[in-house]
Amino acid sequence: MKMNHPFPRRVALSLVTVALAGLAFGHGQRGKAPVDKTVWEKDPSVAFAKAKKEGKRVFIDFYTTWCGPCKTMDRSVFPRMVRYAEWNKLIHLKIDAENAKMVSLVKKFKIEAYPTMIVASPDRKQLLRIEGSLEDSALRDKLLTLNPRPNRVPKVKKPGG
Repeated sequence: MKMNHPFPRRVALSLVTVALAGLAFGHGQRGKAPVDKTVWEKDPSVAFAKAKKEGKRVFIDFYTTWCGPCKTMDRSVFPRMVRYAEWNKLIHLKIDAENAKMVSLVKKFKIEAYPTMIVASPDRKQLLRIEGSLEDSALRDKLLTLNPRPNRVPKVKKPGG
């Protein structure tokens, strides 16, 4: 005597439906660039004042609008950096190197190639220089050279201290 219960068939059909929905969702997400949740300052005065107040360093991204590697960094690398503690301990400043208002900063840091990324102290001293594009893990490794122990907060002199 063969018993034909609908329950196992319903369970199997539900599992297949959930699996297909998961594949469809995953497929829809693939190929999309991650969203950059980094807060980018555009004004150097604001960024350096904020760094001084918070006792942080400033990460400066010097770019141009026509620079392909700069666009790749914006699209693929910087958005992934938010997962690293070293990235989140910085004030982020984005500078269009061809903007006439930024000439003094471009000259100060001797920017000649794009992208060029600088980590600077709150008093605008260069601590790290990175020229050219790189992957997020390589950028993190460069940032770690400033602070080799990831659980240690970088030492930056606070005003009056």
